[in-house]
Amino acid sequence: MAIELLVAQTIVDLMSADTRRWLRELKVHDEIDSTNTHLMRRSSSETIDGVVCFAESQTAGRGRRGRTWLTPRGQSIAVSFGKNLAIPVSEIGPLSLVVGVGVARALDSLGIAGVGLKWPNDILLEGAKAGGVLIELAGIAQPLVVVIGIGLNVGGGNEVRERLGIPVADLSDKVAHLSRNTLAAAVLEHVHAAIVEFEQMGFAPLRERWEGLHAHQHRRVVLSSANETIEGIARGVSMTGELILETAAGISRFSGGEVSLRADQRVC
Repeated sequence: MAIELLVAQTIVDLMSADTRRWLRELKVHDEIDSTNTHLMRRSSSETIDGVVCFAESQTAGRGRRGRTWLTPRGQSIAVSFGKNLAIPVSEIGPLSLVVGVGVARALDSLGIAGVGLKWPNDILLEGAKAGGVLIELAGIAQPLVVVIGIGLNVGGGNEVRERLGIPVADLSDKVAHLSRNTLAAAVLEHVHAAIVEFEQMGFAPLRERWEGLHAHQHRRVVLSSANETIEGIARGVSMTGELILETAAGISRFSGGEVSLRADQRVC
């Protein structure tokens, strides 16, 4: 099957006027080390607000906690963009959840059903990982400068499954002839809108939407961190983006760790 390459002008033309007003630069790189790394480098010497970087392939793609993010050429969406945020650094905690809501809205707008979110940064499709979000802080002076990276499997799911040996989902399995350019524009459009909403109204209105998409809501989960493993029932997220667990010892909140479903997956 022929690969649809990304075309910068096509993506721009598919955006709304509001999003285009924010946009300063949009480039598609055939190959790059990492879209996030590229913008983090640029942030040290120039303004990156409104700068969008797509890559057809990455030689050193990065996920959360330094993990490798695989980007088969022309078979994914790998994008990062810079954004200035007029909020205190103490309020940035929920940003990856906000971006997740924006991605889910974009997929819904394209008729992709079965989308869910997993705390803190995974995009799921019928329970399997279809993508992820990587947030990096490039500057803490006001306004905050953040680099927002998003990766989605769009045709390369089989290769990723074979190389990683784990279940992953692929958006193109859900929608026949899914246009990567249309998907790229929709993701930018909806994620940017969600971030603006967060900046203007806070996390409260988006928190309910995130919990409605939370694949583990009210289910027994295991939270693993470097020092401990805790079992409990996922009860959503706090206003600062922490995972809320109902444990044997009571309600606890966690800002880091890896979540997995317990064998007993009944709603509790």
